[in-house]
Amino acid sequence: YKGGLITDAERHQRVIQIWSQASEDVADAMEKNFDRFNPVYMMATSGARGNIKQLRQLAGMRGLVANARGDIMDRPIKSNFREGLTVLEYFISTHGARQGLADTALRTADSGYLTRRLVDVSQETIIRTTDCGTEDGINLYVLTLEGEPNINLIGRVCSDNVINTKTKKLILKAGDEIKEKDMQTLIHANIESIKVRSALTCESDFGVCQQCYGRDLATGKLIAIGESVGTIAAQSIGEPGTQLTMRTFHTGGIASTVIQRSVKSPVKGKLVLKKELLATLGLKKEDFQEEPTDEFIEVNIEHVNGRLTFQVKMESGGVVDVIFPKGEVLQVNKCINVEDGEVFAKIVFTAKRKTHVHKHEKTFEGIDITSGLPRVVELFEARRPKEHAFIAEISGKVLIDDVDPKFRMITIKNEENGMEKTYQVPSRTKIRVGNKVFVNTGDQLTEGIRNPHDILKINGIKACEQYLVKEIQDVYKSQGVDINDKHIEIIVRQMLKKVTIIDAGDSQFLPGQLVDRLVFEKENKKLSSAGKVPATAKQNLMGITKASLATDSFLAAASFQETTKVLTDASLESRVDYLIGLKENVIIGKSIPAGTGMRRYRDIELTHPGYQE
Repeated sequence: YKGGLITDAERHQRVIQIWSQASEDVADAMEKNFDRFNPVYMMATSGARGNIKQLRQLAGMRGLVANARGDIMDRPIKSNFREGLTVLEYFISTHGARQGLADTALRTADSGYLTRRLVDVSQETIIRTTDCGTEDGINLYVLTLEGEPNINLIGRVCSDNVINTKTKKLILKAGDEIKEKDMQTLIHANIESIKVRSALTCESDFGVCQQCYGRDLATGKLIAIGESVGTIAAQSIGEPGTQLTMRTFHTGGIASTVIQRSVKSPVKGKLVLKKELLATLGLKKEDFQEEPTDEFIEVNIEHVNGRLTFQVKMESGGVVDVIFPKGEVLQVNKCINVEDGEVFAKIVFTAKRKTHVHKHEKTFEGIDITSGLPRVVELFEARRPKEHAFIAEISGKVLIDDVDPKFRMITIKNEENGMEKTYQVPSRTKIRVGNKVFVNTGDQLTEGIRNPHDILKINGIKACEQYLVKEIQDVYKSQGVDINDKHIEIIVRQMLKKVTIIDAGDSQFLPGQLVDRLVFEKENKKLSSAGKVPATAKQNLMGITKASLATDSFLAAASFQETTKVLTDASLESRVDYLIGLKENVIIGKSIPAGTGMRRYRDIELTHPGYQE
């Protein structure tokens, strides 16, 4: 730096990297020297209270802290709490402590509000029937990306028969619950994915049926009729919300970075992708046009955006995103030149994974994305992300035009039907596709977060449901929180419950009216069978607040938000509340239609031998 070879920012970055590594080394040395029966060590390792990171502050070194602006300071705290901090060290660490307390107070309120909205949107979801009779379902992979058995399959009900392709034997028939022991059978039979029943595809008029929900996670048996699964889902998602946000509080403003490991090219040469974009390939000697090495990396190619996703075979596991020079996407038969040992990818690790980065390996920063609670809220409220990605609405050839210094124009031309679509992209946005490259409908054109409304419009309802469940899960998983997919599916079902009528046809609906999707589909079936003109509608994606206010029960909506407006609208439309959910029954003092309050259980009287009236 003094020689003028690197900038101040680079110096700062390197100093921080060195100190981060130093405090990791101190922590490792400290951990090795702990007596295994040390009470503090036992407390942390058993999971009773605290973690190794906090022990590092007690017995190792406190490490790097952030300043008032949130930037990491390049002066570390070398002492620990056992030795005591110097005056300067104490002073710079007070900021983190205060921010932790302020954050906790604010975020607990945010998390509580999220729980309230989730309960409100899903409270009417109760198990009401044994089987809705649907043949639809969702496809779930048997193994996760890390190669572990997918726990979200356990306790689900099969939608189709599962047959071993080699022996042609029936493994599971439609309607069977997938048990723990079945998982090994499925893995040995090399079955990739299974179609299972899901709350997303349940066709019950109200609530969800037993078969589509599957196992009750509390009892381990099939869910009982009358169980209030909506409220359970809301609490399961809302409760860890406090954990998502109180992370700063637990570690007291210590800066730590998840070091990302890079993938280097084994040799100098050209990397050519010869197969179609749906295969699983290996980076073997055939892919390089010069002398090979034994190093083997498995490559998965995502069809969605034509990027390579490397899975590096190593103990800690992890998924890799490939970064190509100038942000280009690797097309079939297109080469990228790689130098020997050049970094061309990075691995993003899930929480609680240890990785060792060897000398001379580059690590680099990713893009800033909203994470934690704000991201969960953004998804549940179906908001348009700030830096949203542009998605191809038609398939065709891409033409990129730099007309304006502020904007670039991306035009997609379909030569078969003559359709054309133009997107105005800010010049700072990274473009993922190359000029004159063919793209398919739904391909991502630029970097950024995908907008769920665009996915619904372009790829349809199934893709939108899948995207929301996956994105919400990713936020929780990155914090090391496990939530079963079922809970998120119930909330997403409520978000996609309504359709807007475009043309009424011969139905009783009015154009612009909000109608339940299932009611709309039933009405259309009736009209079609009677030879009449069915209605047409557009699928809606509503945020949880909007969905709560759009519920059929005006009592439940009025008890949530905007009471005056809800009641005024209800009286103008002379609406009737049929008291289907929990809230409306609580408000007027009736017993709730869940558990033993259900109509089917009302006339049952419990007696036992020797009971005298």
